Amino acid sequence: MTGIPTGFAATLSGGVDVVAAQGLVDRWRDLGPVLWLGVAAAAAVWALVLGVAAFCTRSRQVTPGPATLDLGGTEPAAVVNLITGDWSLGHEAVPATLLDLAARKVVAIDQVGEQALVRLRPDSTRAQEEAAGIEPYERMVLDHVVHHAVHGVVPAEALTTGPEDEARGWWRKFRRSVERDARHRGLSRQRWSRPVHTVLLMASVAVAVLVAIAATTLPDDPDDTDDDPVGAALALGGVAAGALILMVEAANGERDTPAGRKAAGRWLGLRTILADDPLFSEYPPAGVAVWDRLLAFGAAMGVAHGAVRALPLGAESDKEAWSSMGGHWRVVRIRYPRFVPPGYGRRPGLVVLSGLVQVVLAAAAARVAAAAADGIGDFAAGFSSDESVPYGVRIGIGIGLGVLVALVAVLAVRGGGHGRRRRRRPVLTPPARRGSRPAGAAAGRRRAPPVVHGGRRRHH
Repeated sequence: MTGIPTGFAATLSGGVDVVAAQGLVDRWRDLGPVLWLGVAAAAAVWALVLGVAAFCTRSRQVTPGPATLDLGGTEPAAVVNLITGDWSLGHEAVPATLLDLAARKVVAIDQVGEQALVRLRPDSTRAQEEAAGIEPYERMVLDHVVHHAVHGVVPAEALTTGPEDEARGWWRKFRRSVERDARHRGLSRQRWSRPVHTVLLMASVAVAVLVAIAATTLPDDPDDTDDDPVGAALALGGVAAGALILMVEAANGERDTPAGRKAAGRWLGLRTILADDPLFSEYPPAGVAVWDRLLAFGAAMGVAHGAVRALPLGAESDKEAWSSMGGHWRVVRIRYPRFVPPGYGRRPGLVVLSGLVQVVLAAAAARVAAAAADGIGDFAAGFSSDESVPYGVRIGIGIGLGVLVALVAVLAVRGGGHGRRRRRRPVLTPPARRGSRPAGAAAGRRRAPPVVHGGRRRHH
C-alpha cells in the first residue's frame, strides 16, 4: 500500500484478522442453542435406544412345571437360585450352598438347643471325594467355614463374611463365579449381546462428543487468564461419556436362555410342593439330616426361611429382609431414597465429600445452564416471531421441548429409576401359631424323611 509505513500496514492487517476471527467466534456461539437442542435430542434418542434394548432383552416369565418332589436337575443350589429368581442372584444363595454341602456330607450341621453348629468332616472319605469336585463358588463357602472353624467347629452366627466393604467384595466374587457357571451350563447369558453392547457404547460416545462440541459455544471469561474453554469442553464430554457408559454397564446383567427356562420350570415345580408344606419353611439348618438336598434347594428358592435365617453368611443386608406381614413369610426388597433427601443413610464422611463434589458440579452446571438458558431464550424468541415457520410447527416444537424438560426433571428427582426388574418372590407358608409345637429338632420330634416309592418321594 503506497504511502503507508510497513509496520502500520502489518498492524492494520493483524487487527482485521482479529476482528474477523472474533466474528467467527461470535457466529459459532450464536449456534449454541441449536447445538444444545441437538444434544437434548441425541440424549433422548440414546435413552430410547437403551430402554428398547432393556425391554427386548428382559428375562421372560417362566411357567412352573408339574408339582413334584423330584429334583429339577443336577444344578447346584446357587445356580438354582439364579434361574428361579429372574436371573438375579439373591443373597440366600450363600446359605443354600452351605446347606447343599451339608447334604452332600462335605460338612455337617448340628443343632444344640437354639444354636446351629457347622462341623468339618476332615476324616470322612466321602467328604474328601465330594470336596474334590465342588464348584469354585462352593469352594469359597467351604474355605470360609474352614477359616472360621476352631477345632473343626464354628457356630452359624459367626459365619458372617466380615465388615460391609469386605463382605461386598466377597459377595461380588461369589456372584460372578455363579454367573460364569450358569453360562457354562447354557442356563444364562449376559443381557447385552456383543452387537447390542457395541451399539450402546457407540451411542454413549456419540452423545458425549455432541456435549463437548456444544460446550465450546459457552462464553469464556476474558478476565481469567487461566480460562481454557477447549479443556472445559473436553472435560464435560469426558464426564458425559463416563456417566452414560456407567449407566449402560449398570443395566447389563444376566438373562434367560431356552435351556435355562426349561430348567427353571422344573425347579419351580419342586418349589410349589415345598411351599405348600406348613412345616418345611420352619426347619432349622440341622433339618438337612431329614430333608437332604431338598432343604438346600428350598432355601435357594426362598421357601426355607428358618434355615436361611440361622445361617447369616455375609454382611447383614440392608436391602433384603424376611417379613411375615399378612401372615405369610416372604423375602421383601427394601428401597431407600437415593437422591432426595441428599445423603440419606450414608456415612458422615461420605456425605461431606459428596456435598463438596456436588457444590463443584453445581457451580459448573449453573454456569452452563445460565448460558444455555440465555441462548435458548433468545433462540426461542426469534423462532416464535419467525413468520416463515408455520404457526402449528412452532406450537408443536414448543410442546415437545416442554415435555422433554418435564421428563428430565422427573428423572432427576427419581434418580433415573431402576434398570432391572424386581425379583418375583414366592409367598411362603405361615409360621406355626403361638401355642402350637414348633417344627424341626427344636420341637423334640422330627418329621419322617421323604422316601422313594416308584421313583417319587413320599412322606410318612
